[in-house]
Amino acid sequence: MKKKKVNRIQEEIEKEIVKLETELSSAGKTVPEILSITVALEGKREALEKLVEHRTEGAILRSKIVWYNEGEKNTKYFLNLEQRHFKQGTVSQLKNSAQEFVFSDKEILAECNSFFSKLYRSSQGDLTESEFSKVFLDQKKKRAQ
Repeated sequence: MKKKKVNRIQEEIEKEIVKLETELSSAGKTVPEILSITVALEGKREALEKLVEHRTEGAILRSKIVWYNEGEKNTKYFLNLEQRHFKQGTVSQLKNSAQEFVFSDKEILAECNSFFSKLYRSSQGDLTESEFSKVFLDQKKKRAQ
């Protein structure tokens, strides 16, 4: 699920729990009304628990943790691990062609673009359309034989 959607669902469940708790604490309820409110409240609490469990499982998966004890709810620990793994996979600096380090995202992307443009540039220069089609037609003929 998307994070915004999950946050919205969690907020709605929490609001419903608060509403049911205030409704339950108000006076003048009959026994069947109290029972139905209690059942609804337990259902909402279970739904909230499942949502928190789903988030914890996602954090565990993204943090690439090898071990996890059943019932452990310390999501802050797993979120910190996830953040550390993300930072380890991020390029924070790059040495450019002038042997100087660049640090900003914009400079790093520009240097990567420059490097790969040079790497994949044709060594024969730009081909005209007729030369280009001739090369590919010759290749097609060779494969057909």
